[in-house]
Amino acid sequence: MIPAVVRKNPGETVNLVIDYSLRLAVGETISSAAAAAIVGTVTCGSVTHGNTTVTVPVIGGADGETATIRALATTSMSEILAAVVDVPVSNRDF
Repeated sequence: MIPAVVRKNPGETVNLVIDYSLRLAVGETISSAAAAAIVGTVTCGSVTHGNTTVTVPVIGGADGETATIRALATTSMSEILAAVVDVPVSNRDF
């Protein structure tokens, strides 16, 4: 599942957790993962993964922008699964 809405303040680092469990076959796991900001000024920290999830630290950003993060998970069955998540950035508290 892709998170419905993840918001962040420019000074925060927010861990974006993407759950691929509904897209994996029985016994299939995530073997590697990568992520990048494809829109906006945020950066992605060191991506980690579990058997069914990918965690992307989202850092920085500019007030008022909506950043877009693309995560790619490679599975034990050599599939590459993509997820794209928009992250609104605002100076106000959420």
